[in-house]
Amino acid sequence: EYVQRLPTGLVRLSDKSVIKDPDQQIQHVIGLVLSKFEEFGSAFQVLRYCKQREILLPRRHGNGVGPDNVRWRRPSEATISAILTNPAYAGAFVHGRRTSDPQRQSPGRRTPVMVRRPMEEWQCLIQDAYPAYISWTQYLANQARLSDNTPRYMESTDKGRGAPREGAALLQGLVTCGLCGHRM
Repeated sequence: EYVQRLPTGLVRLSDKSVIKDPDQQIQHVIGLVLSKFEEFGSAFQVLRYCKQREILLPRRHGNGVGPDNVRWRRPSEATISAILTNPAYAGAFVHGRRTSDPQRQSPGRRTPVMVRRPMEEWQCLIQDAYPAYISWTQYLANQARLSDNTPRYMESTDKGRGAPREGAALLQGLVTCGLCGHRM
């Protein structure tokens, strides 16, 4: 069986079974990030919440389970995003979320360019492979919410609500014309 590195919050035992991290503080912080996203609906709001309350996020280094292998770091967009987008927290084993793209390879670059693939292109998805912090349904809802939050103001096929991030208008990108449906 293929064994991949687990995210912080999950631990592989010597018999290759996977459990939630025995450190209750790690479990609590991972669960807090996921529950606050469900409450706020925005990764930025979760980041803001953690920064305001000076909540540190765990990062496991090495393969050990003890407290010596955990580094507590200040929250960042990348860390919050990594927790929210990792299907392992929903109990799923996934392979092929990121693959190399030969078309984007540049001469002289030693490592291939890795790109994120949509869920339909993942090579392997096995649900209930790990103990879950959230359900698979909640994971899918989180991904839809994250996608909905993405700014896509200029796309003609836009289905999301993302703000355009430019200008001084109060409801810019959120108000639509009652006649034609275009964003104002």
